[in-house]
Amino acid sequence: MSNVTLHEAIRIAADGDAILFVGAGVGFLVKGPKGPLPDGTKLSNRILGRLDDEPDAPPLDRAAGFAIRKGVGADGLYDILKENLSIVEVDDLLARLYSLPWKRIYTTNYDDAIEIARDRKQPTNSCQLESSVSSGKIGTVLHINGRFATVSPASIDSDLSLSDRSYATRNFEKSPWYGYFSRDLDNARAIIFVGYSLYDLDIARVIFSSNIKSKTFFFVHPNVDEIEEDTISQYGQIPGGGAIALLAAMDESLSDYSPSSRKMRFSHLREIGSSEVPTRVEPSRLLDAQLVFGTLPEREVVENDSVFDDKPFVINRAQTAEALDLMRRGLYRDVLITGEFVSGKSAAALTIVANFVQQGYRAYFAEHGARLSEELDELASLDDRVVVVFEGYSTFRRTIIDYAQKRNARHRLILTEQSVQHELYGDFLNSPALVGRVFEVVLDRISDPDASAFTSLLDFGGYWGERSGLSEHTNARYITHSLQGSLYRLLLEIVESKDVQNRIDRILEPILFNKRATEVFVAACSVNVLGAQFRIADWVGAFDPQFVKGVLRNYADEVKYFLLVQSGHVFPRNGVLSSFILKRVKDRSIILEALLKLFRIAAHEKQPFDVYDDVFVRLMQFNRLQPILSGPSEKDMVLSFYEKIRPISETYKNPDYWLQLGIAATAFDELDVAADAFENAYFREDKQKRPNFKRIDNYYNRYLLKFSSSAADSQDAFDLFSEAVSGLAKQMYLEDNRHYPFKSGRAYRAFAQKHFANWRSDQQQTFIAETRNIRDKAIQYENKHKGKSKDVDVLIRETGELLAKLGALK
Repeated sequence: MSNVTLHEAIRIAADGDAILFVGAGVGFLVKGPKGPLPDGTKLSNRILGRLDDEPDAPPLDRAAGFAIRKGVGADGLYDILKENLSIVEVDDLLARLYSLPWKRIYTTNYDDAIEIARDRKQPTNSCQLESSVSSGKIGTVLHINGRFATVSPASIDSDLSLSDRSYATRNFEKSPWYGYFSRDLDNARAIIFVGYSLYDLDIARVIFSSNIKSKTFFFVHPNVDEIEEDTISQYGQIPGGGAIALLAAMDESLSDYSPSSRKMRFSHLREIGSSEVPTRVEPSRLLDAQLVFGTLPEREVVENDSVFDDKPFVINRAQTAEALDLMRRGLYRDVLITGEFVSGKSAAALTIVANFVQQGYRAYFAEHGARLSEELDELASLDDRVVVVFEGYSTFRRTIIDYAQKRNARHRLILTEQSVQHELYGDFLNSPALVGRVFEVVLDRISDPDASAFTSLLDFGGYWGERSGLSEHTNARYITHSLQGSLYRLLLEIVESKDVQNRIDRILEPILFNKRATEVFVAACSVNVLGAQFRIADWVGAFDPQFVKGVLRNYADEVKYFLLVQSGHVFPRNGVLSSFILKRVKDRSIILEALLKLFRIAAHEKQPFDVYDDVFVRLMQFNRLQPILSGPSEKDMVLSFYEKIRPISETYKNPDYWLQLGIAATAFDELDVAADAFENAYFREDKQKRPNFKRIDNYYNRYLLKFSSSAADSQDAFDLFSEAVSGLAKQMYLEDNRHYPFKSGRAYRAFAQKHFANWRSDQQQTFIAETRNIRDKAIQYENKHKGKSKDVDVLIRETGELLAKLGALK
């Protein structure tokens, strides 16, 4: 992306899409009772009763701490600050700069010059670190070091970052505002720092971890030393001339400019097509980035570009094509896309978005943030065609319901989620705001027509390896049959190809050589496999943020292939690649320890529906955990993880913990452990305010089938089988039943092979009747949903073969 010019940045600020950061270096443009506001050196001398220009002034925090403890005391210090920080006059041009419609202003200054300049000109909401992040609004002024106007002599040492003591206790980096500031840096179209110094260490840390250089300007003291200027120049442009140069540039840039009339400026709703785009890249390189490293070519998909001939980058799969047709005909308003790990959910959502954008819709991707609900309220009032995408809907449930109730009639929703998460939270679709309006797309396999399209893409990219040169029909059949239509297995074939493996191993070698760097890298990949986002600012309790940033900086050439780093956010590019990388880590204990660190901080920090709550829930889920810990000693690693998280923040009191342990133990044939776990899950769920046994019943019935099959006595096995199918039948007859109960039916064949011949005739007939029953229900499901579930399809085939063998197929 080309650099934003200063002229453009100032006009972006006038449009309300920029961030301003103000440091102490602008004090000479503000007058107090004793003339221009003092800088830190002068204020330090005045606090100690010395002349302004006396040399060797101690740092301000030490001078203030000394004054409180052994000098004038808190009352005396308060009087000195009042004399020196009260505002008499703000320079006209500086007042004009402050009065621009900044998205937000951040300052380390204690005075009220910004508020006075903006009074009655712009909405101003002053906050300090103690303020709730939810109070942050468009136009908020955050006083990072505190605001003198709000303190008293009694609170001066706690509410201002002024003394050595208060600097130690008021930590911006550990404040919720730190992540808020980080996201603002990421989302703003332009950023201007004026009067800034690298001695503002907390600010320096987030700047140094951000990718903001192309849109950021630093106006520092005209006499800044060469070392500081060189350091700052790595993170933004330094036009020179200090604050005076900025004010002159502002005066010139805005002399003939009419600000944009655009009303909606969002921090947590990213509009598709609203940002600048880089120079076009060769299709083959984009395809490599997409299939190997997981970077979807968003712009090319939205603009309907082709890889070659008429072949699109992202295939409009049969399931999404059906959804688009039904919505076009007015039968459904919204769409939900579910699927297993790496099934193409994001690509399918982007395909649908592209279709709506081409119909004149404005499209937004929702991102977690303190102001998301407020921004959606604003968006809901827009009388225009709008589509909003919530990827990983389970963590947005409350927000989605609120927006769905308020939205304009022309607004649509696209929701995505992994099947295991949807299985737990899908009932929220029964909300009056959504029920009957959402069409569910299940991406469980690649259809025959789509397989041909995938074949062409792989052929063009040169990814077929030994299968190169075979006919399109042959390779398409390989996808649908040998790979069972699994996109995950297809992409894994690419990642595990000898050529790609060698590329990845060469890139990874320096990182995996360093154990601590490996742990950070493993954590980022693990969170990606979980379907969440790894943000440095969010996980400071689990990993030393400076070390994380050091890893990202020291291994920048290697990391760029796997991780996208923006403003302290780390996004692994490809779930398949993340899973593959985890398998390359030889010391499996590193993975286990990274997961435990993530779980501890998530359990400690979580609030309903936030990123910590998301990771806390997902780390407990066996289906999420298994791809991370698969490989050598998988069973021991998984069960050890569940054992180690049990005491953390009283996780053992959570019924979902016991449910997931039961699922894992069943999968590993630890049936005694599973029995205890399911019993605990039922008992603890029964104590909840609104018990929901349905999700436990589903897995418990599967456990019963497996347990009954393992029983040595065939009569005991039959009794257990009867109990299991009774529970399954209840689930199948529910109006909102999905394909999950049918997964259990695949155990019938193995069960019959072991016990059928030992049963009485009436028991055999009962088994045949129950097998027919589940098969009939599966056929009804498949007809209703047009064959969308691989589990249902396999069940129909296997139970048909079983009934035929028993001579009972009708």
